[in-house]
Parts: sequence; structure tokens; C-alpha cells
Amino acid sequence: MDSTITLVNPGPPTSYFLDTTDPKNIVVYAHPCDPLYQIETEASQIKIIDAHHPSRVLAIIHQKGLRPDTLSFPVRGENIVVNAQKWLKKTKLPDGTMVRAMDTESGSYIWKVHSSLCQKIYQYADLESAVACCYWHHSSGKPSLVLEYGAEPLRDDIIIGYFVQRHKITMEEKAIDVLVGGPW
Repeated sequence: MDSTITLVNPGPPTSYFLDTTDPKNIVVYAHPCDPLYQIETEASQIKIIDAHHPSRVLAIIHQKGLRPDTLSFPVRGENIVVNAQKWLKKTKLPDGTMVRAMDTESGSYIWKVHSSLCQKIYQYADLESAVACCYWHHSSGKPSLVLEYGAEPLRDDIIIGYFVQRHKITMEEKAIDVLVGGPW
């Protein structure tokens, strides 16, 4: 008995936008009338919340000042707090490129910087085909995330990873401002 394989083109990639560059309260959406995530910054923590179900907190980034930030994942039912640097760990590829590695339920993925304005996410086993891209959207002046159709199951992890990195960069910029005496 012969079997046949039907190839179906995957759906188009989906773009996700941030409504503001203000780090205090951000909404992530695919369409302006459909917010998907609410990012709330309070005192020493950043909450990443499912905008469709506000009681569903996906992750909390606990800011620790001089110590490494930690993450908790209330929606997963885990009372475990992990070091943010271990969840999104710095590693080196065989070619010497520094990347961030993230382990998910779907496997290992890496975040690779391609330019000062673009970062791509790859499945660890396939460094040729990006599953997502984070870049500065020139027309709006705001960041944008683009996920390939097959990466949709990773969307929560990619959003969390993006905000962990964004927070780290913000803290590094503040430290530099303090070190050099602030913006002129």
C-alpha cells in the first residue's frame, strides 16, 4: 500500500507590537483592538500578564538590584524561583558567537544578535532558519516581534525572554549613566 504525504504551506508569520517604549506599562498586541500581553512594572518586579485573562500571570521578573534578577512562573504552577541568567543563559556557539540559550517545553532555542536593531531566535538544532525575530520597527519607532507560524506555541516563552533581556539592557544603561554622571 502506497502512502502519500500532503505538503501544506504554513501560515504567514505574525507580527506583535508594543504600544509604547515606556517601560512602566506596556501592551503587546497583534492588532490594536486585541491586546495579548500586559507588562506591569511595580517597585521591584515586572509582571507579564495574559491580557485576555488578567489573573493569568505568565512570569514575574524579580529585580534584585546588585544581585542577579530571578524569574518565577505562576501560570505553570511552579513555586520555583530561577536565576534569570540560568533560564536565559549566555553560551558560545562552535563558531565563537555569543548567544543566549533558552530551554522550553518544545526544546532548546537560542537568541542571536544580528545587528544593534535585530535579534533572531533559532531552534538550537537548526541555526539556519529563524523561528522569530525581534527588531526595532522604524516606521513606529517601537520594538516589534515577528514569529513564524510554527513558533506560535513558543510565543509566551519568547515574550518572557524578550522582556528579561530588555530589562537587563535597561539596567546596564542606567549603570553606565550613573558611572559617567548621567545624561548631559
